[in-house]
Amino acid sequence: FPYTTLFRSLYIGNDNKHARLYAEKAHTLLPANQAIADTLGWVYVNQGEPERAVSLLAKAAKQTNNPAIEYHYAVSLYKTGKSKQAAAIATRLLASKRQFAERMDVEKLLKSINEEH
Repeated sequence: FPYTTLFRSLYIGNDNKHARLYAEKAHTLLPANQAIADTLGWVYVNQGEPERAVSLLAKAAKQTNNPAIEYHYAVSLYKTGKSKQAAAIATRLLASKRQFAERMDVEKLLKSINEEH
């Protein structure tokens, strides 16, 4: 989806204000689009508002079989104190043996969760 590339480019380029603004507008226009919901949720997580991201990312993760979205959902859960749920998602993603760009990030997340307990 071309718009998510724009949002991510703005976000990665540290134009967080515009990335968030555009992602929120796009989500208003296309609320069923999982890529937009994921992008907006991930912006919320990275701007210190993971509680706003949880429901967006949960819905997007349930509607798609995308490990990146599931990882983002797991991070939002972890950052809102739901470590057990986050660990379950991370464990399942790693057990799948699928190759995906965020695999190392999932491993780090699971390690952080395990070190807490």
